[in-house]
Amino acid sequence: ISNAGALLRWMPNAVLFGWWHSHIKRTDPKETATRRTERLKAFHGDESIADAFEGYARMGSDSRSARLVTSEILAKGVARRLRMSAKSDSLFGPLKGGKHGETGKYTGPSAVGLGSLPPVMESKAPVDVTFDTIEGTWFISLAGLRRFHFGDVDSSEARALLTALAFLLHDEAQHATRLRAGTELIVDPDHSHAEIMRHATASRPWAPTVRSDLIEVVSSLGARAGWQGPLDVSIPRGSVLAKLLTQAQDVATES
Repeated sequence: ISNAGALLRWMPNAVLFGWWHSHIKRTDPKETATRRTERLKAFHGDESIADAFEGYARMGSDSRSARLVTSEILAKGVARRLRMSAKSDSLFGPLKGGKHGETGKYTGPSAVGLGSLPPVMESKAPVDVTFDTIEGTWFISLAGLRRFHFGDVDSSEARALLTALAFLLHDEAQHATRLRAGTELIVDPDHSHAEIMRHATASRPWAPTVRSDLIEVVSSLGARAGWQGPLDVSIPRGSVLAKLLTQAQDVATES
């Protein structure tokens, strides 16, 4: 947090959505030995990889950071209904058959979709949920953003860049409306608004920046922060990363 210049250049989403540094250095010798045994097992006995993943940072203020961007979706007027699925086959009627206890697969005529099916038990019935309205709220904490310092990069420009990037990601998410089959959340412009909230003062409405302007701001400020587009990176043969990628490829091939 005190020197986030590298994050701004290489992984700016980490500043917006938080991080947790999981490779914490252990102080208990027994726990350290146990973790090393687990790593060796996971990496097929390769000590160079296991040692590279050993904890190398102590718990501190920079080992984790809370989200600056948060959101929630709430449904109001919720009702639940049990779906008592059943099938009445007027041609074949009830036929013997069912799931095989060991394999869990259907046997008999039911295996090819013939025969009637009785309703499921109420305790095992899937639940349909309906609602009157859905309200979504999205926040970005400017107070949290002010805690960050970015080394050689001007802090005011860095914060402007990250704020614009957050708004652009929010706009992008609003266009990705399909949550699952038959479920799409589409913004209602008549009930959509934005506001700026400050401590001990009344909130005031705010008109969000249009998408084209956000793209221009992110592109120009990003270039000044060191964003240069895709880069070709060489991974030295025999390095820890090369070994790790080789092991991952072997495991994928075996599975």
